[in-house]
Amino acid sequence: MFNFASVNAEIKYKDRDDLAIVYSEKPFFVKAVFTKNKFRAAPVNFCIDRLKKNKKFNAIIVNSGNANACTGKQGYLDCELIERKLKEEFQIENGILIASTGVIGVRLPLEKICKKISILKKNLSSENYEDFAKAIMTTDTVPKIVEYKNGKFRIFGIAKGAGMIHPNMATMLAFIFTNANIELKKIDKAFKDVIDRTFNSISVDGDTSTNDSVFLSILPEEDVEFNEFINGLRYVCENLAKKIVEDGEGSTKFIEINVINGNNKEKCKQIAETIAKSPLVKTAFFGNDPNWGRIICAIGYSNVDFNPENIILTIGQHKVFENGMESPEFSEEKVYEYLKNNRNVSLTVNLNEGKASWKYYTCDFSYEYVKINAEYRT
Repeated sequence: MFNFASVNAEIKYKDRDDLAIVYSEKPFFVKAVFTKNKFRAAPVNFCIDRLKKNKKFNAIIVNSGNANACTGKQGYLDCELIERKLKEEFQIENGILIASTGVIGVRLPLEKICKKISILKKNLSSENYEDFAKAIMTTDTVPKIVEYKNGKFRIFGIAKGAGMIHPNMATMLAFIFTNANIELKKIDKAFKDVIDRTFNSISVDGDTSTNDSVFLSILPEEDVEFNEFINGLRYVCENLAKKIVEDGEGSTKFIEINVINGNNKEKCKQIAETIAKSPLVKTAFFGNDPNWGRIICAIGYSNVDFNPENIILTIGQHKVFENGMESPEFSEEKVYEYLKNNRNVSLTVNLNEGKASWKYYTCDFSYEYVKINAEYRT
């Protein structure tokens, strides 16, 4: 059984919890995927090393408010000190993982963190997962929790993330827990495929962070068909990814981008991603502006090969572009009303050349996004 706890360590926040832990007396297995940012944070490097060293784990400790990134060798040594303190307090024999999120370039307040570890131990409960979810938030406005159940098989996830969101993943932490008894060797490729279609197919602002990590923790108790496990994993990851985009900093629109009928999925993904990270597209959606030209322009500089004459662009159910020009069906008024009256909107790019497709999620850029990030440290 996974148990959770959180506490206020005043790492950055004085009015809410900012240190959390998931713990199991019975050791669990962990699969993980990490950021591809070259400036990987100390806890990311620490976890990569520990996953090579250990097969089983008893705990993952997480802090918000401080990324422990770009802190030199000392940042890694700080992780090791927390590891020693945690093993001593909890009497842990197996591995420990560490995750951090928050401001870059500042050392962790070790004394504050270490003083609270004994309190984390006292607060442990299987029911405290929502407290855990709240404690790992930074600019998030809501905790993000998703569960999938089928009989006794359970898989649930907790994530944080609202800004600096762009593949490969983002300033995002995700923790997925399951009691599935499955062959561990089969998980790696399927796990990465699911991540690619979910957490690696979202964008809030086009920035890839130093700390993003996804941990899949497995406490094998219930036999389950592998396909059922993957269905549950995909459900949890996709809905957590959507929650991150829906909570995008200052966002007023959740935008689903569908690129369909391509001749390979890589091309479809590249086009979808280019649209998703275009500031001009995102600001147009914020202003409810039916400016299909911005979307077409983004498709054009996506650096993939296609026939422009084949492209059909639809916003919602409204066809706006075909045969290399504005569609005769295009109604600026109808598209404006669609954008104005809906928070969840979609656009579809039909390449008309094959059967491959890709789905991407993003949000708009608002005045509030600029305000949040202009004042993040000040």
